[in-house]
Amino acid sequence: MNLREGIWRRANNDSIYGDKPGFFIGRNGVMVIDFRQATIEDAELLVNIYNASFYSDYIRFGECPEYGKTIEMMEESIRKYPKHIILCDN
Repeated sequence: MNLREGIWRRANNDSIYGDKPGFFIGRNGVMVIDFRQATIEDAELLVNIYNASFYSDYIRFGECPEYGKTIEMMEESIRKYPKHIILCDN
């Protein structure tokens, strides 16, 4: 099986491992992908991800609404707008 077929199988929930959704063949073997809804406890993690993602925009344009949020601001955002965390190989 090639990478494209592995991704297609995952997208169509057609696991090559039977009843174990979330597994598919990647370039270096089996990758485990988990999706879960973010909780308030994930606020600090999300702030760090957002800051790393949007830092270059902040430097380039001098402002970026998603850069520099506080943990409290992210907690409120999680309450209002559900977010998901995607984990690869835990």
